Amino acid sequence: MKIYTVTAVDKLDLAKAYIRCIGFFTSLNEAIEMVESNCLDIAESGINKYCIIEEVEEGFYGYAYKKKIYKYNVTADKYEEIERPKEWERICNFGIG
Repeated sequence: MKIYTVTAVDKLDLAKAYIRCIGFFTSLNEAIEMVESNCLDIAESGINKYCIIEEVEEGFYGYAYKKKIYKYNVTADKYEEIERPKEWERICNFGIG
């Protein structure tokens, strides 16, 4: 079984960041819809600047091979997909694992 974790992050510098897995879905499309629409104010009024969706298989030491990374657009009040920031290149998992 696959799940799609949703993790909120407040800054690029992960050593100083607040990182929290705020939920998961069994449908990638539902996870995308919830993140892109800033459902339930994931951004917490702009505090959580980034959001990550990761596909994780059931089991121990899950590895997220597929990721979607989003940045919050304050003006549009929604998350927009971005390329993986260079600061996060060596991170294998954010939400679980």
